[in-house]
Amino acid sequence: VPWNNHELRPAHYDFTGKTGPQRDLAGILELLKREGLYVIIRPGPYIYSEWIYGGPPERAVKHDRMSPEFLAMARDYILNVCKVLAPRQITRGGNIILCQSDNEPYPPIESFGNQIGCFKDPGLFKDWLRRKYGEDLGLLNRRWRTSFGSFDDACFYFHEAYVNVDLPMAQRLLPDPEYRIRYADSFEFIGWYAARIVETIGGYLREGGIRVPIFGNSWSPLYADFAQF
Repeated sequence: VPWNNHELRPAHYDFTGKTGPQRDLAGILELLKREGLYVIIRPGPYIYSEWIYGGPPERAVKHDRMSPEFLAMARDYILNVCKVLAPRQITRGGNIILCQSDNEPYPPIESFGNQIGCFKDPGLFKDWLRRKYGEDLGLLNRRWRTSFGSFDDACFYFHEAYVNVDLPMAQRLLPDPEYRIRYADSFEFIGWYAARIVETIGGYLREGGIRVPIFGNSWSPLYADFAQF
């Protein structure tokens, strides 16, 4: 369900096709029920599927998906789309059997790295490190082989710029040994961030009346902690 297709203007939506048949979400769900088909619904906020902006409207994608600004817009959208989805769940005589919470959640480091604290600015990554290390900067420095004066100096280990093809396959994408704990912590943060998205959007779906099972997904175990999911 592409959010930006159904949003006519901020916080005003068409899910019944009043402004065009391609927005008749209610109608397609009723058609599927008549044809005897069950539905796994993916309301977003992100759906990707090569859809413009991945689903959210342009005003929303200017913000990190865990920022208060994005979440306020996403909650409004989710609660409104749930007015169409909730009555059509199998638990209420409909045909929706599963509902996805967001899609392939991942911290957008390339575009919002500073805002989420991965680089020079404060944010979620630095806050997460403080919790992981119990505010013990000395422990972080010993594990990371660094001499930071503050958790604010800590930066995310970003992707390798190249792959050393002379190494065995299992080692090609690993950084040099001195960076490997930082690398491992960075990926652990990605898993934490992804799980928080699933949890947060899942909470909005429950608030909107979704009672069928809610699930999360990812395209790679490197970018999601499935145990947390």
